Amino acid sequence: MVLAPDAQVFALNGLQPGTELASTEMGIIPVLNSLEQISPVVCDRALA
Repeated sequence: MVLAPDAQVFALNGLQPGTELASTEMGIIPVLNSLEQISPVVCDRALA
């Protein structure tokens, strides 16, 4: 499948543990259902 250059990919129900860095590098946007799903790794990358 080929996506448009400006396409946004949303991961419904958050990210699986251990996929945070790869998902962030690929620009995947997690849809979180609870505060527990917020990863310190993702937060640190967002603030960088």
